[in-house]
Amino acid sequence: MRAGLILLESGTEIYRVEDTMNRICLSFPGAAQPEAFVTRTGVMFSFKADERIITRVVRVQHYDTDLSKVDEINSLSRHASGMTLSQMERALDKIDAQKGYPWWVIALAGGFCSVGFGMMDGASLQGLVAAFGIGLIIWLVDGLLQKTFINGLLATLISGFLCTWLPMMVQEYLIPELDVGSAVVAAIALLVPGLAITNGIRDTISGDYLSGLAGTTEAFLVAIAIALGCLTAMMVGA
Repeated sequence: MRAGLILLESGTEIYRVEDTMNRICLSFPGAAQPEAFVTRTGVMFSFKADERIITRVVRVQHYDTDLSKVDEINSLSRHASGMTLSQMERALDKIDAQKGYPWWVIALAGGFCSVGFGMMDGASLQGLVAAFGIGLIIWLVDGLLQKTFINGLLATLISGFLCTWLPMMVQEYLIPELDVGSAVVAAIALLVPGLAITNGIRDTISGDYLSGLAGTTEAFLVAIAIALGCLTAMMVGA
């Protein structure tokens, strides 16, 4: 259950979460008939031990993208058969306690990602400089909003607004020759829910239509929030 929760909160596909939970359970002597049922917002798991069926249900309150934790849980599951329950608990505690990258590293990564998307769109040198600054600001704002109690879609809408409004302001006050279109594309690419789209498609292909539909619906709503934010900025700046 603990391993499945960490995987789900770190952005893993649903079918992989269920498979990992079942495999880890079977690696311990005395445990049999594992059954995992995972959705985007909760985990249900049961298994048989000492002629009893043990069941637990846990609701998932938040999730992020942390492929480092995913990789470590996958590696742990492959060596679970040689571990005791207490060793497994300590290993999971260590993985769960890991901190992500500092905020300034994430912000810089957002800026460089915007530069990369700007280069793909053929932006000029000035446009790339503007894209770096805009991407850095958007990643900072989006990160701050996601850590508050604000709704995730509302946070995405605000970030989408900044994706269009900031390039317009840069063109008006700093770089008159800036190609606003290229700058907007470079900034919006940071918010596109690529992982949600990919996971939704993979869950659907694997036969988990409920999780696949939930994932693609989430991605669709995020795309709408981005579009509404951009539209609002265009209306304000018009």
